[in-house]
Amino acid sequence: SQSGQIAPYLDDRSHRKALWLKTAFRLGHPWLMERIAHILGWPMEGGACVLCGTGSIETISHFLLDCEQLDHHRILLTSTLTAQLILGGH
Repeated sequence: SQSGQIAPYLDDRSHRKALWLKTAFRLGHPWLMERIAHILGWPMEGGACVLCGTGSIETISHFLLDCEQLDHHRILLTSTLTAQLILGGH
């Protein structure tokens, strides 16, 4: 993208929730349990991931890389990116 322009994938208004999530993650402030627990003054354990139930704190890293309940999405993303790289980005 040219300087000063928003990349099209970040400005896709047809998927407003996805746009909001991407923006929140890029800014480093998604509404994950770690943040919610902090805002509400809960102990650290209150920030545990409700998706996987392992007791892991739901941090950005856990959400994007470790949560077993999101494995399917990570596999889909990886295979899509791999296919795009093989095709040369076309």
